[in-house]
Amino acid sequence: MPSFYPIFIFLLFLSSCLAGPTIIITGPAENNEAKIEYLGRYLPQAVLKNVASTESDILIYNRVGNRDTLIEDSNKVQQLGGVFLEKNVSTVVFIRDKYEYLNAEELFVLEHLLRTDRSLSVVHFEEKAESSPIWLEHSDCFATGTVDSKIGNTVYFCNKETDSVLNEILNERIPIDKVVSLPSSSFFFANAASKKYRIDKKKVCKEETDL
Repeated sequence: MPSFYPIFIFLLFLSSCLAGPTIIITGPAENNEAKIEYLGRYLPQAVLKNVASTESDILIYNRVGNRDTLIEDSNKVQQLGGVFLEKNVSTVVFIRDKYEYLNAEELFVLEHLLRTDRSLSVVHFEEKAESSPIWLEHSDCFATGTVDSKIGNTVYFCNKETDSVLNEILNERIPIDKVVSLPSSSFFFANAASKKYRIDKKKVCKEETDL
């Protein structure tokens, strides 16, 4: 093994540990004005002015030295690097419309972004919070909150837990109650025990009838 391999691996590990959080801004297209306004709290104005005119459904802004090589640019997905982002954020993602309207390629990109090892905040702009959004399936979300905006919104804090870097949080984090499901083996034994109880109960009733 070449002598520089251990150094290279260590640098990769260090960069992943020091990487700042990812922020995903989403919600229906009719709320894009509020979404773009919030995006402007992290992007330089020179970059922000091009957001409304682009035809891409997913825009990914990365700070210098941070680019996801697993994501390929297309006419619907665009990744921009070397962007100065506020608050030590590594990546900001803008999704033009609700995720239900994304095609298979775009959904793959979104799900990949949701599985990041970094701290992740999903800012969903919609008056009514969704009951089971896609980020609860692909991310380990542990709390919710709200940011200051003219449009109702819900912030989901997910994956690596760190101090929030979001601008203008309005309230304390509200923990998400997670449903703990029984392992399949536990379910088997519980079901078997229940079945045995029903059989034993029938046997007792029969014996009492015979008496």
